[in-house]
Amino acid sequence: MNPKKLTLLLISLVFCLLSSCSSSSSRVPPSAQFDSGFDNHSPMMGKVDAPIKVYMFSDFACKYCRSGSIKAKQLLMAYPEQVQVIYKHFPNSRSQGSTNAAKAARAAAMQNRFWDMHDVLFQFARTHTKPELRDIADILALDIQKFIDDFSSPRQEQLIQQDISLARSLGVKGTPAFLINGQVVHNVNSAQQLTEMVDRELRMPAGLRLRRGNR
Repeated sequence: MNPKKLTLLLISLVFCLLSSCSSSSSRVPPSAQFDSGFDNHSPMMGKVDAPIKVYMFSDFACKYCRSGSIKAKQLLMAYPEQVQVIYKHFPNSRSQGSTNAAKAARAAAMQNRFWDMHDVLFQFARTHTKPELRDIADILALDIQKFIDDFSSPRQEQLIQQDISLARSLGVKGTPAFLINGQVVHNVNSAQQLTEMVDRELRMPAGLRLRRGNR
């Protein structure tokens, strides 16, 4: 092969590897800067000091998000020491039920029961009306009055809006979406796609990893 063509081919391969060769992923735009409070309010699974941060943008009224949540849990089971999963709300602004479910999950989080509410919402919730969500809170044996108060709290709605603003600043177009050490990924069809990204990050020297989500 012509040396010049070989050089161009190698440059192309390197560029492809750096960009993950995927049309369903993109790097975080430089304008999307995270402050130190980026994930202070967010529900998390996994070790706090895990080197790989996986932010999951999800919507309880989205039929694909339950599958996305299962994939995230599978990822955590595969990498219990290396991965932390962090939940971010991205409800459909045109759906009151979607917003209600996010508020119910935030209210449950105030009683340290977010993940229980998370699982029940994805498995059993249908209408996401306030009466249904109160019934779920009752089934989970939450303090109902506190649940109602937190559900209606402007502070909880503010935190949900903060997640939504973050998602939009990152270029998240729909749910579920994942942010893995600075790379936004849509259209995840299998847990293997996530594990391949994590493997790639783990192979990189720690100082070279893009850690925007942990600043």
